[in-house]
Amino acid sequence: MRFILILLFLFVLIHYSLASWIDPFNEVIVRNIVIEGNKITKPWVIQRFLGFSQGDTITTDQFTAATQRLYESDLFSSVTIRAENRIGKEVDVVIQVKEKWYIYPFPVIGLRDRDWKKFYGGLGIRDNNFLGRSEKLACLFAIGYDPFISITFTSPWVGRSYNYLLTLGGNISRGRLSLIQSEDYASNLDNLYGDASITLTRVYGSTVSAACMLAYNYVVNKSEGVTTTVSATGRDIFASAGFSFIFDTRNVKWFPTRGEFVNIGIDKFGLGESQVDFARFIFDARKFIPITSSISVAARLHGNIAGGPVVPPYYDVFIGYGERIRGMFSTVQEGQSIIGSNLEMRFRLLKDVPLNLPIGLVDDLNHVGIGVYWSLFGDVGEAFQKGNMPSYDRLLYGYGGGLSFVMPFNVVVQLAIARGNSRKLEAILVLGTVI
Repeated sequence: MRFILILLFLFVLIHYSLASWIDPFNEVIVRNIVIEGNKITKPWVIQRFLGFSQGDTITTDQFTAATQRLYESDLFSSVTIRAENRIGKEVDVVIQVKEKWYIYPFPVIGLRDRDWKKFYGGLGIRDNNFLGRSEKLACLFAIGYDPFISITFTSPWVGRSYNYLLTLGGNISRGRLSLIQSEDYASNLDNLYGDASITLTRVYGSTVSAACMLAYNYVVNKSEGVTTTVSATGRDIFASAGFSFIFDTRNVKWFPTRGEFVNIGIDKFGLGESQVDFARFIFDARKFIPITSSISVAARLHGNIAGGPVVPPYYDVFIGYGERIRGMFSTVQEGQSIIGSNLEMRFRLLKDVPLNLPIGLVDDLNHVGIGVYWSLFGDVGEAFQKGNMPSYDRLLYGYGGGLSFVMPFNVVVQLAIARGNSRKLEAILVLGTVI
């Protein structure tokens, strides 16, 4: 019995001695916080991401969580937290960081409505650590088809928690739109659009967020001799508000192979001060299922449902512009609401090949790659008027296969052969992913 008690005593003694030696952060008191390596980022910004302050009692888990939050801030390429000068339970906490390159220009290139005749291009500049406060400022412009100017400012410092984001935005753009169902309005809209908005986003971890938005909008008729607005004055000025919920576990945003994405939102246009008066319910659910290491299935169900007394023609939705049915790629269907679905099976032919670019200033550019996938797909969708139900007679569908090239800087290009309602094969070039 005495031998057993001695073994038990030795076990407890060794256990706690090893725990103290292996885990020097277990239940320590923060005497001082020392931050090293930050040239631009304010020290208080780093301290807010830590989640603890001088005089707090912390554990190893809190050190790990603080390191993760600093990485997720997207401010640093490396983060090290260590304890030094331990006296009893008191330690000095040293945070060693290496900052990323924060300010950089970027090209603005795209196709309006996925139409190669509607090319636009321009330049933007982004500061991901504005004034060293982990705030983001982006300014961009484009010329060509439907030119625009946009500015966005985002701050994570709403209240005492970093779980809230405040976004201020402003946009001015020209918008031209060919209408199919034009009765009281011009068949070709040409308007000037502008808006100023404020959005408050609550972030729940890395996968869930909810946002509330309030905006001031104006639309000015630029077409001569025709009406393109609800108001006879040629100017629609109205407020709008919205709420959205996002759940996102995708492994990447531009061409995912696993995870889920759900976006549910409701927007109200016109808050009693304008002739514009309608609401939209929006949903977009996507699922990405890996079958093997090189085969995955992607599925999407989406809708944009309008309701209310007055829906302006410039808020009509289309199949054949932004949303497309592969196999009926150039067929345009107009309505005030839309619903659709996509299914795609992806076979990876070429694993991401890293490009070692000779750019030593920006480490991030040395981690881009190219991937090639063979895809089999099917698309279905329909645009319809508010108050109506989708009709089988108007349903558009298509199916086919093609090669998808996942390029650097989140660019995806697909070359495909598809067949739809018309029973004719068509070769298509898709810029950007459908799912």
